[in-house]
Amino acid sequence: MFAITALFRSDDLNACLLAGCNAYIVKPFGVRDLQARIPVLLGGTGP
Repeated sequence: MFAITALFRSDDLNACLLAGCNAYIVKPFGVRDLQARIPVLLGGTGP
């Protein structure tokens, strides 16, 4: 599971992880940021 959020405090991001997300990205983000997260979602290690 992947979260896209506008919340960026460490408590908010920890809540995403506790909810079962294995990755998150904070808005606003660019295409390169999203591309860097895709390997994580597919089970790779990423850049």
